[in-house]
Formats: sequence, C-alpha cells, structure tokens
Amino acid sequence: MRINTLMCMGLRVWPPQWTMSSQSISDKAVVKDVKLIITTNLLRIDIDHNGIPNLGIISVEKEDLALLYHKLKENIGRPLAEIGDLELDSKLDQRRKGISGQSRSSR
Repeated sequence: MRINTLMCMGLRVWPPQWTMSSQSISDKAVVKDVKLIITTNLLRIDIDHNGIPNLGIISVEKEDLALLYHKLKENIGRPLAEIGDLELDSKLDQRRKGISGQSRSSR
C-alpha cells in the first residue's frame, strides 16, 4: 500500500492538511521534519515550499501511526510527490486484508 492511498475514517491522509498557507502547496515541496503529537493519532509534517516553511497535520489510525512516522522520518529531504508514492510495510497490507476479509465473512 502506498502512502498516498492510506485512509483514516474514510478520508485519504496524503497529502497532509496544511495549516499556514495562503498559497497552494506543490508536490515538489520538501519534507524537513516529522513529529508525533503526543497522546494523539496525529503527525506534524514540516516542509519547505519555495523557500517558505509550512506545516501540515496527518491524522491516521492508531495502528498505522508508528509505521507511517518511521517511514516519513526515513525520507526527510524528499519531495512530497516521492513520499506519497512510497510503499508502506507489507504487514500493513496483510493486516488490512485480514480486517476486510473478517468483516466480509462476519456478514
């Protein structure tokens, strides 16, 4: 599963929701840092867009939080477009297939 297809409560989580922007954020913006917001299911993403710092927030399912956090941390310095296309761990795909398979079989 790619980051740009990850969902939370039925909504795509990528790209992040930008908080301080009067302009459109390009997918060429570069990720500068990623932080966990303690006691939440949120990640803070700091970027540089055309020399202007900005930050975004991602809300993810609790079980996806650590995996996404580490994947983003590993890719600091890369553009948003490249990060969105990254594959997440296959364990996440397997777990999601198991969950969807269970819900179908329980009907």
